[in-house]
Amino acid sequence: MQGRDSFWRKHHKVTDDVDPQVKKILVELGIKVRYALSPQAKGKVERPYRWLQDRIVRTCAREGVKEISDGIKVLKAEAERYNFRQRHSVTGEVPYYRLKRLSDEGKSLFREFVLPAPYLSSKDIFALRERTVIGMQQAVKEGKWLWQTPYGYVFDRSHGKGYMVIKDDEANVIKEIFRLFDEGYRGKELIDRIKKSGFNLYKQRLSKILKNPVYKGKIKVKKWFNDEEIDGLHEAIVNEELFDRVQFKLGIYDNFQKPKSRIHKDFPLRGTIYCPLCGMKLTGAFSTGRNQKYPYYRCSTKG
Repeated sequence: MQGRDSFWRKHHKVTDDVDPQVKKILVELGIKVRYALSPQAKGKVERPYRWLQDRIVRTCAREGVKEISDGIKVLKAEAERYNFRQRHSVTGEVPYYRLKRLSDEGKSLFREFVLPAPYLSSKDIFALRERTVIGMQQAVKEGKWLWQTPYGYVFDRSHGKGYMVIKDDEANVIKEIFRLFDEGYRGKELIDRIKKSGFNLYKQRLSKILKNPVYKGKIKVKKWFNDEEIDGLHEAIVNEELFDRVQFKLGIYDNFQKPKSRIHKDFPLRGTIYCPLCGMKLTGAFSTGRNQKYPYYRCSTKG
């Protein structure tokens, strides 16, 4: 089941395989990330935080805090107490004065926060999502493909990230699909012919392949650029004339294949009204009278 064209995946990731936002920020600031991989090291971090969290919750409950603004005051007071008054159970030192002493002696791992170029504000660094999206948009405008390779292509890292090259055996299947559709083959007849070549084709996949402009050398990302088609760095598998001809025929075929309306003449509101008790959609049913049946709406869960 776990193939390149299957949605089923079983991922096994270790610590270094994942880049959370905190790690990305630290790396950009030139800070090396060290992981607490031993139970002893993790305990030194987890125990104080668990203790602090419990203390803050108990304080909020004791003082009857109900608003976020009041909770922030409790948090600030606890941070003040912990940093300037609480003594370490082993060293006997207060955190603030311990840090100051180590800094004066040049033994502290902490460094003054300095914005690296070209950032002008700390907000620029922490806006990871915005910077990631902007970078992806720029890469797409340059013709790079940033997602899983479509069937018929494979990434060529020697040309840089986002550069695809044609995979000949798969590209031949794509060409055959477009050729058969252009010649008038439709639905099951087309799918059965392609399956003989060993390619697992089904109706939804056929539609996605025929409508994907990547096969004519274009990239289309509707959520970023609406209907604009951008010239890709990759080579086209089918020529643009054939692709556009297939789109025209596909439009006619889709309109012809539209399913019949499911609106029942006795239940025109079915699917649009809801049960006031459970919130589920009401369905239609008939009550059998002495001489005829009477339509009514009922809840499938409450009856």
